[in-house]
Amino acid sequence: MKNITVVLMLVCVVNLLRPANALAEQLSVLFLKNGSVIKGQLVEIDPAKQVKIQTYDGSIFVYPIAEVEKIEQATSQRKQMQEDVSQIETSRKQANLESEKSDVIELRGPFVQGSIGTSTIGDGAIAGVNAGYTSPFGGIGMNFSMGYSKISDDDFDYIEGTSLGIGIGGHMGYQFDKIRPRLNLGFGYSIYDDQISDISLSVVSVSSGLGIDFVTNSRIIFSLGLVSVYGIIGGSFEGSKPNGIGFGVFDNFSVGYLF
Repeated sequence: MKNITVVLMLVCVVNLLRPANALAEQLSVLFLKNGSVIKGQLVEIDPAKQVKIQTYDGSIFVYPIAEVEKIEQATSQRKQMQEDVSQIETSRKQANLESEKSDVIELRGPFVQGSIGTSTIGDGAIAGVNAGYTSPFGGIGMNFSMGYSKISDDDFDYIEGTSLGIGIGGHMGYQFDKIRPRLNLGFGYSIYDDQISDISLSVVSVSSGLGIDFVTNSRIIFSLGLVSVYGIIGGSFEGSKPNGIGFGVFDNFSVGYLF
């Protein structure tokens, strides 16, 4: 009993020394001998008789000193609310970060692309379909193409016609968020059919180029590139078999889907 009286007297002194706003924020925990725990603001303390406490809902309870086991000071309501708000804000930021990460589609898996390109040297256009496997750091693929071009050369004079080709190649790059710059290298074989002169050409080529891929949340890929092609040309024209080295530069645009 003496110990409880001393504790209650100390609580009274501390509360009297506190500013009014600090007192309003102070939360006390009342432990009763029957095991009950009451949290609230101490309204009145009479060390000889009773303790009066107001709970969150505004109710006021009075307990005889003989029923009180001990009284402890707890975290203030305002401080607790600030901690709760801070925790909620931290959780929200973490959720936003996870959401942003989940919005970024990794360039990994099988893909198929349709592409069109035009020659930046001379006249020509090409369209093709590419398919393969890619990752954020590179990949491999195969392409089929159909083209139209004009060639003016010392060996062939002037020819104009269409071509069909097939090729294999690889690419290296690094994905930054939704963008991946890349370097391409490929090998191809195509057949060129001249529509003016009776010329049939076969071309074995090596290509290299630079490109950049843009991936969307719907797994659609947009790509821009610049490709240079070096080809060994062979064929037949009125019984002769001219050959030579060809060179071309193409800019291309493609749209694909990542599976």
